[in-house]
Formats: sequence, structure tokens, C-alpha cells
Amino acid sequence: MSKYKQRRAPLFASVAVVAMLSAWTTSSAQAQVLQPQNRQELERVFGTGRSGFRQPAPASPVLPPAIQPEMKRTFSGTLELSESIRMVATPDSTSRLQQLPLLAGDDPKSYLIGWHDIALDVTALDHSPTLDASPATFHQQFGPARTARSLALVHLAMFEASNRLVSAPYASLIFSNNDPLPVADPNAVAAAVTEAAFQVLAWLYPGLTDTPITSAKVGDKCSAQNNFSLREYNYCSLEEIKKAFGTRSTQRGVMLGREVAARVKAKYLGDGSARPEPSWNVDFVPRTPPENGQFPTSQWQIDPVSKLNIALGGLWADVTPMASASSFQHRPPEAKSPVRLYGGKPVDTWDSFPALESYGGEYRLNSKGLSNPDSPDARDGFFVAQFWAYDATAGLCAPGRLFNQIAEKVLQKLTSAPADIRPGSIDVNRVEDVARFFAVANIAMNDAAIAAWDSKYYFQFPRPITAIRSLHPESPTLWFPLGAQVSNSEGGLNITPPFPAYPSGHATLGGALFGVLRQYVNDPGNFTFKFRSDEFNGHNKDVYNYVRCANPSENPDGSKGGAYKKFCAEREFTFDCAERENADSRIFAGVHWIFDADDGIQLGNRVARDVFKAVLTRRPPITTTVFSATPGKRRADLLCPHTTWPRGWEEKFGLTSFRTSEFR
Repeated sequence: MSKYKQRRAPLFASVAVVAMLSAWTTSSAQAQVLQPQNRQELERVFGTGRSGFRQPAPASPVLPPAIQPEMKRTFSGTLELSESIRMVATPDSTSRLQQLPLLAGDDPKSYLIGWHDIALDVTALDHSPTLDASPATFHQQFGPARTARSLALVHLAMFEASNRLVSAPYASLIFSNNDPLPVADPNAVAAAVTEAAFQVLAWLYPGLTDTPITSAKVGDKCSAQNNFSLREYNYCSLEEIKKAFGTRSTQRGVMLGREVAARVKAKYLGDGSARPEPSWNVDFVPRTPPENGQFPTSQWQIDPVSKLNIALGGLWADVTPMASASSFQHRPPEAKSPVRLYGGKPVDTWDSFPALESYGGEYRLNSKGLSNPDSPDARDGFFVAQFWAYDATAGLCAPGRLFNQIAEKVLQKLTSAPADIRPGSIDVNRVEDVARFFAVANIAMNDAAIAAWDSKYYFQFPRPITAIRSLHPESPTLWFPLGAQVSNSEGGLNITPPFPAYPSGHATLGGALFGVLRQYVNDPGNFTFKFRSDEFNGHNKDVYNYVRCANPSENPDGSKGGAYKKFCAEREFTFDCAERENADSRIFAGVHWIFDADDGIQLGNRVARDVFKAVLTRRPPITTTVFSATPGKRRADLLCPHTTWPRGWEEKFGLTSFRTSEFR
């Protein structure tokens, strides 16, 4: 039976539904997914310390000399965590901790966007542990895969709530065709979206639900001068909604929002995500066993820099995707995997090895000894590696937050763009269309993360640091990757992420996002958007304790102007160049190989295609466009505007004849 002819439900949910809501709301604490030893390990590397993480930048920041890498000093911040997090918010950032101005008025979309931003704030807070905090407060959804799942669930809930109250023009993931529709009430949408988002966030992040983000100031409880806990955000949102839409519609929306959240939890509570993260040599089994106490070069091993013994995401392949048929549906074939193609060959013959050795390290062994990554030949690669980082660090979170910030920037551009730039896949004036925009993008990233981590732990291919260091057994510590940026941390060292290399998670999630975004413009090859990374927003410090862009007129080497200032401002991107630069940034960071980047993009594109065509669909179906970069373009043709790669980078990458995938 068509959804448009379904029987309407009564005003409020049934007694049984209310009882179910009450039961799970009062016992919604998540299982502890980090074992105690893993939590200690992660806080050792990523912890911010009691004093937070922001510190003034020196007048002329310079990188430290080539000292013994294992003995770099660690640094302490000066401000309390709440103040540090608040300082991260800037006018150019899509993440703002004072969301109340958004959570007001009579436009339901403002509440949707407001709770989207609140969700991003929560992920940033969740990745900001302090030494004096309760272990249950932070790292509740740590890392790229768990963050992607959390954001997908929040956005699914907001979509389902808004879709349900406007006669359900889109298919549902949690309601069946036999479920009666509620009374159509556009005035109830804002309350439904608010309550659904709050209930799901409270389930996923119980440690942050009642903890004020900053201490309340004197004055009205819902004054815009205050920052709020999740529960206070919810209360103040609903108070504004009552003023705009009336008590009756607000109550109707709240009841539907709670029912949606309960259904989301019921569907995904047992999806396999609650299993604790495994540990190396405890409950993680390497694919290739050691011989004579040594693992082969082609086997992923613990990062020798951080020495983190966690195998993060080692069981994530067992998580049920939201749209894909299985976690291994798009796994690259064994015959074309790097394990098969490179496992038995010398490391210095692997594709992109010369580029990694030259551009991906902070301390490199060459004929003249150690060289510095800030040499002129490094060009913008050094900054590109930092720009796209978001390496599960305090105030920045993981790639899922980065890509949601980009999605919001694209939506802002679409909102002000001429109607002919958009195909029929979105009406930016309809809240259910905007909710679907975020939901599909986040479901694609969730399934892409599952697919990427399935491949990572199936192949268990090594990171460059262990492979390259194996070439210099007499001086194994002389090559250090620029690394995953441990921004705002007390750790003092950039690291390699604690999971295998192939394929790149950044590249896969980026391929999923941009694959979906291409469906929302008529000419995806030429559509542009502007974005500034929070890594360069002037409030986040790098591993050397310098606040990037606090003094944007200077480069890290003390020279005036140039690349550093360029990266402190908004940069312009096409989907193609952003997708490519994000993937290649991990090569310049020294944590990935070129095949990690290339196959990750393709994997993400394939997931995006399947997700967009399979879930939250509309009748009649929406016409899709291409899901991948313009075919046949050379990598050099995809360079983002004003970005300058090092001299000879294509040759060092082994790309003289390389072309982008023609996957569509």
C-alpha cells in the first residue's frame, strides 16, 4: 500500500511505545568499548592534561632541530578544557559551541542545522580527554569508524523525524509500510528533530549529556551568553519551539522524536559495534605469523613511535552496515591487493616509496644525513598533510567531523546558488530534503568506514614507517613520518594511526562523501566550494606547541608570507580536487602509500553509489549523476587552485602515466 494512503496514527504514541522509551532512556549507557589498558594508552598519546591545550604561539615559530626523535619534550597547555574548546570556535568554522542563536525562530531547518553542529561539537569534546576527567566522560566513540557511525545515527534520526511529519515522501530505514503515519504537522518538525537528535546523542555520549560544556553565567538559563550541556540545549530548544509553534505541535513532535530515537536504538544497538577494541598480542591475531621472532615487512605492526598496542577497529568488519549488503561487499580482490603485488618485493621498489622517503618524513636519512621537511622542495605538501588531518585529537575529532563541516559548506553554497545548479535531488527549502542530504552522506561514510576497516584487517598491510625503517636496521629511528597530527595533545610526537594502512580511511570516507555530494549539483566537475580546516583556525596547536595561524603572516621557518598564510584562509575546491588532495595528504603525512589513497577513493565512491541508490529513496527515483572524479584526468590536472606540489612529485610517486579511475 502506498505510504500516501496509509492510516494515520493518533496524536500521541501508544502506552507501549512510551514504556519502551522510558526503559531505554533511563538505562541508555553505552558499553565500555575501550578496555582499561587501551584507554590508558590512548590518553597517554592523545590526552590534553588538566590544563587544556591552547597556548600562545611564539613570535617566529620554527621547527625544532633534528634532535633524537624519541626524546622530544612534551608540552602543557595553559587554559581549562572548557575554555580551550570554546576558543576553537571561530566565525569561519562551521562548528560553534554557542548554538542557541540557531536554536530559535520558526524555521525547522535552523534546528536541524543547529543539532548537526551540536553533534559535531560533541564529537570534538569526546576526543578531548583530560587527566582529571572520569574515564566514562571521554572517548565514548573514539576514532574514525565509531565517529562515522555516531553521526550517521544522529542524522538518520533527524531525517526520519522530519520525513514522518510531512507524509513520508522518502523511504524509511526504521519504519515499515505497515506502520501508520502520524498526523501530518509541519509545525511539529522542529520539536521532532530536536528530540530525536538529543535522545540519540544522549544514548551514544552519556558522559556528556548532563555535563555543562562551560559553566553557566549569571542570568537567564537560556541566555545566548551561556554554553550548555546536551540536556540544557534540548530544554532551551523546546522552549523556543513552543513560542514559535505552540505547545500542542511541540508535544506531538517530542513524542515522535522519542519514538524515532527508540527505533534507531532498537535497530542498531546489536549491530556489533559494542565489542571492545582488541589489543595487540592479547586478542588481536596478525595475519602473517612471525618467523624467528620477526614479522615479515609486509605485515602491519605496532607503530614504533607511539607504541600504542591497540588494534583500533580490529573487529569493525563485524559491524552491520546500514545500507551495504556486507562489510566485504566492495573489498578489493586479493590478486590486486598490495600484499600480493608488493609483499615479496623489496620495499624500495614499492609504488610511491621515493615520494614517501622524500616528502613524508620529518627526519630523513639521505646522502647528506638528516634533512628537514620544511625545505623548499616540500612545497605545500607539508601543509596539505596538516590541513586534512583531524587525527582523532582534542577539539578536532576524526575525519567524519571534517567531512560533515564540508557538507555544511556545500549546503550553504547550494542554498544561495541558482536553482538550475541543482538537479531534482534536493529542495533546499524543505527540511526533509536537507535532513536527507546529511543522512545519506553520513550513512555512506558509515558504510565506507566499515568497508575500509574490513579491508584493513583482512590484508593487514604495513604502514610506511615499519617498511622504510626496515631498510636501515643500523639506524632504524632516522626516518620519522610527518605523521598523523597529534594536535592539542600532551604526547609530543606525531604518530602513525593504530590500524593497518590499506586502504586509507581518509581516502575512503572522502570518496564516500564526495561521491554523494556529486548527486546534488548538475555539473559536479566544475562546482566549487570554500572551506578552512579547523587545523588552521588559529586556536589549535601542533605537536611542537605552536598554534597554527596564530600569526598567519609568517611561515613555520620564520619567513614572511607564502604557504602558511595561504592555508590560514578559506581555500577553494572542486569535488574532484578536494577528494584527491584529501587522499594524497596522507602520503605527504608519511602514513600511507599511493595505493592506499587510490583504492580508498574508489572504495568510497562505490559505497556512495550503492547507498545513494538503496536507502532513503524517493518515488519516482532520483536521477543520479557520476559518483567519481572526471575520468581520464591526470593527477596533476586535479590539483586544487593555488596548491603547489614539490618539484618532480609525479615522477617520485611513479605517476608519469597514471590516470584517475574511470569508475562511474
